[in-house]
Amino acid sequence: MSKNKIEIGNQKSLFLYETKVRVGDLNYANHLGHDNLIKIIHDVRMSFLEKYGLGEINLDINIGLIIANLNINYLSQSFLNDFLRINVYPGEIYNSSFEILYKIENQNEIISICSTTMVCCDIIKKRPVRIPEKFLKILKYENII
Repeated sequence: MSKNKIEIGNQKSLFLYETKVRVGDLNYANHLGHDNLIKIIHDVRMSFLEKYGLGEINLDINIGLIIANLNINYLSQSFLNDFLRINVYPGEIYNSSFEILYKIENQNEIISICSTTMVCCDIIKKRPVRIPEKFLKILKYENII
């Protein structure tokens, strides 16, 4: 079995998102369910993009984002009313795709480290395109507000 350990390193965070684990986020074992963690990651990514006036369907003119890969490294459980802090970091950056890394912590420990690989796509021609320069600057900490 392959292990895909996600490494963040010592880089600074691009964005901080905070939330609380709700009753609807729990699974039958009474802790944060994997499906709801994925929803939280989606909320984080959308909030990160919105900070810059962007979205998954409007990263630039006719450019949207598609998730090509999602990895979650579970390190601990999270329970009802846990206050979660999720920091967003850039991962690998390629011509038309990039990784977003997420470090999810409660008050005492790291819950998980996650990554999504996002592909920039021409929404009309339905094919990959280069990462828009203005977003590339954000990923490289050149346009942090």
